[in-house]
Amino acid sequence: RLVNRIKRALFKFKFFKLYLSLSFLHSINEKAALSKLKNADLVLSSGGGYFTDHYNCIDRLISLNLILSLGKVPILLPQSFGPFWKSRTKTLIRNTLSKVTRIYSRESISTEILSQLGIVHSIPCPDLAFSLGNDCPHSISNKPNIIMNFRGRNDPKFDNDVHQKAIKIISYLFEKTDCNITMISTCQGIKGYRDDSLISSRIKSNFEKNTRVKVINTRLDFDSFNNTIKNYTLYIGMRLHGALLCMTNDIPAFCIGYEHKSEGIYKDMGIPQDQCPIHENVNVILSKIQYFMDNYENRKEQLQSLMKAESEKLKETIELE
Repeated sequence: RLVNRIKRALFKFKFFKLYLSLSFLHSINEKAALSKLKNADLVLSSGGGYFTDHYNCIDRLISLNLILSLGKVPILLPQSFGPFWKSRTKTLIRNTLSKVTRIYSRESISTEILSQLGIVHSIPCPDLAFSLGNDCPHSISNKPNIIMNFRGRNDPKFDNDVHQKAIKIISYLFEKTDCNITMISTCQGIKGYRDDSLISSRIKSNFEKNTRVKVINTRLDFDSFNNTIKNYTLYIGMRLHGALLCMTNDIPAFCIGYEHKSEGIYKDMGIPQDQCPIHENVNVILSKIQYFMDNYENRKEQLQSLMKAESEKLKETIELE
């Protein structure tokens, strides 16, 4: 406890080099990590949407400061930034990212958020997922097989809102189409991470006797997820990376965003109509889902060219030298 208090104090007052010199403060894991970092020729920081005050991004920023204190300048690969409302986070973002010469933001909204904090050198760039190609065959079905997922937070009000809207969305889809729905996510079964299968099971309990809706509550790694989605025709869900993986596999995806990253990526792709924030009125969400369903065939035809355009943009933008 004493060691942890000392470390927290050093980090709070930005004594990062002093921490590095006091080896008795380093745990076994920290020593191993610092050894690898000292010998690294290149340090890449790959992320998604964790630079936000919704999560504890202070630890991420401390890590970047330690890397900088070792004389390494990391490259921040495409990721989202914000929103920030804590004064300490804003200050640390300014102090830290001003020293990082190569910052890629994966959508223009994040670029603007950083600019408002004085970080004006970030470069908009597509998400790394657009570099993925997948030729897995897809089943052809007369009825839509829909992948869905919903996520909660440690916020009962948010979770209840998601739960109620999920019920209305699924009920609407059953009313309008002869579809099958499977709730599936890569964000489950991970120690210390918010488990999507919990809210999926809660939603499923409202359709207990309906065999057209089911939950896959086992942890799926990247390959398992790709192998599973080949049996589906479209995606409607809250997990952005689920949407991106489906689109790279030629499956049209409607994203129900809980942060600006979904809105930003879809807008930059030129298909803002294929997303809607979860905080919108449920009737607005349903109308946008209906529009997506009505234009499914057109989106299916456009997907390969859209993915190719994002992939080319990614290759043209990223520089690692």
